[in-house]
Amino acid sequence: MPDQDGVPPDAAATGAVPGLRQVAVRGIGWTVARSVSSRLIGSAVFIVLARMLDPADFGTVALASVFVVLISVLVESGFAEAIIQRDEVTEEDLNSAFWVNNAIGIALALVLIVLADVMTEPLGQPELAPVLRVLSTVFVFAALASVPQAILRRELAFRAIALRGLAATLIGGAVGVAMALAGAGVWSLVGQMVANAVVGTAILWAMCSWRPGRSVSAASLKHLLRFSGKIVGERLALFASRRSDDFLIGLVLGPVALGLYTIAYRILLILTETIIWTLEGVAFPLLSRLQNDTERRRRAFYGLTGSCFAVAVPSFLALAVLAPELTRVAFGPRWVDSIPVMQTLALVGIPHAPVYCNKAALNAAGRPEMSLRIAILTCVVNVIGFALVVRWGILAVATSYVVCGYLLFPVSVWAVIRALSLDASTYLRLFAAPLVSGLVMVVSVLGAKALLGDGATDPVRLAVSLVVAVTAYIAMLSLIAGRLVNVGSLVSAVRR
Repeated sequence: MPDQDGVPPDAAATGAVPGLRQVAVRGIGWTVARSVSSRLIGSAVFIVLARMLDPADFGTVALASVFVVLISVLVESGFAEAIIQRDEVTEEDLNSAFWVNNAIGIALALVLIVLADVMTEPLGQPELAPVLRVLSTVFVFAALASVPQAILRRELAFRAIALRGLAATLIGGAVGVAMALAGAGVWSLVGQMVANAVVGTAILWAMCSWRPGRSVSAASLKHLLRFSGKIVGERLALFASRRSDDFLIGLVLGPVALGLYTIAYRILLILTETIIWTLEGVAFPLLSRLQNDTERRRRAFYGLTGSCFAVAVPSFLALAVLAPELTRVAFGPRWVDSIPVMQTLALVGIPHAPVYCNKAALNAAGRPEMSLRIAILTCVVNVIGFALVVRWGILAVATSYVVCGYLLFPVSVWAVIRALSLDASTYLRLFAAPLVSGLVMVVSVLGAKALLGDGATDPVRLAVSLVVAVTAYIAMLSLIAGRLVNVGSLVSAVRR
């Protein structure tokens, strides 16, 4: 009998997914609902904590998360993506991935507990060690969650994944706020992360009917590692690319500067997760199911990329224009130094939208080595850029990130056009209408802010500007594109 997402429970083993069009529509709907609701809740919690805690608290946890994310990449091992991408998955594949993942997770958690003092001593911040020891528990829960979540994604069971994410965000946020009200300081952020991991893992196991057996196969591991090894390499490269700015700022400029940078980057991350990662989360399993139908996969990819870019452009441009009002309204006056950094970082979201869609398409097509090469190049360019400019402050680091993002964008475009045999002009035309409409939106918002003048309060300026932004963008996009780029293009592509 099908589950509540409309997918039979044995779909993971057979690779067959009936009613792909309906599943795709529901998947996008549930993923969008989860992403938007989770981000709204997460943003509300983040704003509350930002008003209660100091920049140094955020800086300490941001620096600790550099180590946590690095080890998490090793814990996840890329087995989840290998399970999702394969045409057929056996019970031995699932068991082997599960037990190896958990062995790695426990081992790395113990290593961090033992070596926390040694790892943090060169940074001159002894308060990091106890934070890292507590956060090491996250690795154990991440390992436990990896295979069940991969099974649900492979089955396109986005409803279960959505409910799990929402519940974990709610409970984790409640724990964080409660601890902050009790005066726990930096530990409220730690408690939020641990609670999120515990709750998310528990819900996954309640929603996934699969249970691990004892059959572990060396042959299965070998097959999985052929794909997962490249995924791990890509993630390590992307980790160094994305987190080296945090590490260098914390090392050279200190926790206060890192706290300001974290607030600015957090808004970029919220938009990235809500818009880009939402569609990427649907794109990879969906395109994986279409890997043997080249034409349908191509049309679905065009629909996904066009939809993602059409939403990303106005969102990130609006953030750049409205960052002053947003920061003062949401976070308060103590964070105004992060405004220029937020405005600069917002611009990198525009090329990131198609880049993430390209990465999902390359991996789904069984070409993770291309994603790995792009990730390594991105890592090298970003790390060198950050290292050269960090002495001039967090705005210089943000500027370097944006410049590198635009310089590397053509590499991703070339790779996906080559791998999927796309028509270059058709692909590039997807970007024209949203970009023109976005520029018209920016001019309209700047004009509205000028008309309001300095007499209007920040909430009024923010509200009016948002209305103007939405109206101007939709009107212009409708005018020059003929019709809005939306999820319907993806649905029609999958149906055909």
